[in-house]
Amino acid sequence: MIFISNKIKKNELPGLYVDIFVSCLMFSTIVLLDNSLSSLKPIGVMLLIGTFYLLYKARKNSQLLIFFGLITYVNVSVAFGDLLQVKDTLGYETLFWQTSLRNSEFNVLAAKSLLLVISVINLFLNSKFIKKIEVERKIEKKDNKYIFFGGLIVLFTFWFFGYGGSMGNTYESNTRTIYEYSILVFIVVWFYSGNSKVHQYLLYFFVALYVIQSLIRGDRSSAFPMLIALILVNNYKINLKYLFLLAFSGITVSNIVSAYRLSFSINDFFNVFMTKYGLSSLLSDTVSQSYYTGISIIFSGNLIENSSKYFLNFLAGIVFGGGFNNADVGAISYNYAINKGGGFFFSWFYFWFGILGVLVAAIFLGYLLRMFFVSNNNYLKLYTICLISMTLRWYLYTPFVLFRTVLFIFTLLLILCFVIEKLTVRKKNKFLSLGEAGIKHEIK
Repeated sequence: MIFISNKIKKNELPGLYVDIFVSCLMFSTIVLLDNSLSSLKPIGVMLLIGTFYLLYKARKNSQLLIFFGLITYVNVSVAFGDLLQVKDTLGYETLFWQTSLRNSEFNVLAAKSLLLVISVINLFLNSKFIKKIEVERKIEKKDNKYIFFGGLIVLFTFWFFGYGGSMGNTYESNTRTIYEYSILVFIVVWFYSGNSKVHQYLLYFFVALYVIQSLIRGDRSSAFPMLIALILVNNYKINLKYLFLLAFSGITVSNIVSAYRLSFSINDFFNVFMTKYGLSSLLSDTVSQSYYTGISIIFSGNLIENSSKYFLNFLAGIVFGGGFNNADVGAISYNYAINKGGGFFFSWFYFWFGILGVLVAAIFLGYLLRMFFVSNNNYLKLYTICLISMTLRWYLYTPFVLFRTVLFIFTLLLILCFVIEKLTVRKKNKFLSLGEAGIKHEIK
C-alpha cells in the first residue's frame, strides 16, 4: 500500500494487521449492507469502533490525541444520536421537518460516507506511522516586534468589529469572518512573539477577551477553537485521562452556552438546561443538525443533473470567498431541502462526485495529516496547529474552512509575515551597519 512503508519491522506487524482488519470491517460494512434504514445501527456500531480505535492509537501524541478527541466528540454524537438513535438530540419541532430525509436511503448514504472517511484515515495514520510521531515536536519561535505588535493591533481590531450586531433575546449567528480569522492571526503572532513574558501575557489577555465575548454571545464555534489553539501553542502534554476530563468539561460548558443562548436569561437557564439535555447532555444538537444538512446535500446532489459542475465554483470560492456564486453547496441544497447550514466534510464531495468523491477527499485528508504531523518544518507545525484548532469548523460545518481558511488564507498570512520579517531584518542590519560605521569614524 502507498501509505505503508516497505521497511516494516516484525514488532510493527501486529499493529498493522489490526489496522487493516479494522478498516476491512468498516469497508465490508459499507459494501455489504444495503441502503435500508436497518443498516444505520450496524454502521453506527462500526463508526464507534473505528473512531475509538483511532483515538486509542493517538494516545501518546498530544496533538494527534486532541485532533481525534474532536473527531470522536462529533462521531460519537452522530453514532448515538442519529444512527443508533439512543436519544433524540433535536426537539420534535425540528425533527418533524427532517423526518422525510432521515427516513430515506440518503441518511444511510451519509452514514456510509462518514464511515468511509474514518476507514481511510485509519489506514493512512496506521500504527507504524503513529509510532514514528510519538515524540512531541517543539516549535522554534521567532522574535519580531514589528509583526508581534502589528498583529496584536489586528487582533484587537478583529475582536472589536468581530460581530455584526447587538445581542437579541435569542441566539442568532452574526459572527463576521474576521472573528474566525483571529485564530490564524493569533497563531502567527504567537510564533513571532519570541520568549518575552510580556508578549505572552498580552496574548493571554487577548484570548481571555476573545473567549469571554464569544461565550457571552453564545458563539461556541469561535470560543473553543481559540482555546484549542492556546493549548496547542503552549504544547501542553495531554493523555487520555486528561482528554476525557477536558472533553467532559468542554461538552458541559458547550451545553450550558447552548441552553443560555435560547433566551439569554439566567433565570430560566436551569429549567431550559434540564428540559433540553437531561440524559442526552453528552450528545450535541449542533452535530445532529449539521449531520442532517449533510443528508440534505447528498439528496440535492442526487436531484441535480451534473452537480460536479459546481466544484469549479467551490475552487473559485477558495480564492474569492464563500459568497462566490454557487460556491456554497449548503446554500445550493437549500433550494431542494430545507437545512440550517453547515454540512459534514464528506457531504460536499458526495454532492459533486458521489461516493468516489468521498473516497478521494478521504485520501487527500489522509495525505495532508501525514504531511503535517510528521514534518519538523516550523511552518508545517504551524499548519498542524491551525488544522487542529479549526477541526470542528471544517469537519462539521464546511470544507471551505480547510481549503480556504487553513490552506489558502493562512498561507497568505505566513507569506506576508515572511516578507515583513525579511524587510525588518534588512532594515535592522542596515541600521546596525550605519552605527558601526559611525563608531569607527569617531575612533579615527
